[in-house]
Amino acid sequence: MGWRSGSGGSVDYAPLTSSVSAVPTLGEWMLVLMALLVAVVAYRGLRGRVNGRLLSNLTLVAGALAAAAAGHGLVQEAKAIVADLENMSSPTGGTVMASYWTQLTNTAGVPLKIIAIRPNPGSVVNSPPPDSPECTVGYVVSPTGKCNIEFIPDGEEGPPGELPV
Repeated sequence: MGWRSGSGGSVDYAPLTSSVSAVPTLGEWMLVLMALLVAVVAYRGLRGRVNGRLLSNLTLVAGALAAAAAGHGLVQEAKAIVADLENMSSPTGGTVMASYWTQLTNTAGVPLKIIAIRPNPGSVVNSPPPDSPECTVGYVVSPTGKCNIEFIPDGEEGPPGELPV
């Protein structure tokens, strides 16, 4: 008997009663474009000073070193854990049954709040789950947003990484 067959629980959700407004932010590609724009402006500004050669070359070398230092963890070994996918589809609230590691998706079209998490007898919630954000009581899931929860047998520790069989 593995983890998947012996653990589970339920998650109760309800519509959010207070109004939530979206905060505008930049996406990852816009941040990359803005960083490139800042780099070009900095290069052009530094190129005109001190005959441009020393500072321009220093800036390019420093940028390359910073990129190399930050990029050491970009390619790593992937360890996949398959999650059950469940939808919170009722805009008036409801209950979702979850087993082992479950990713809950808000398909109701309104913000939903997690109001209760009830593990089955013999199960507990493993915190944090293998992926974030974590479903916790009080967490607000925006429309099309997701959260994750993992139930494990009581007395066992969860991964990270590998699952017992």
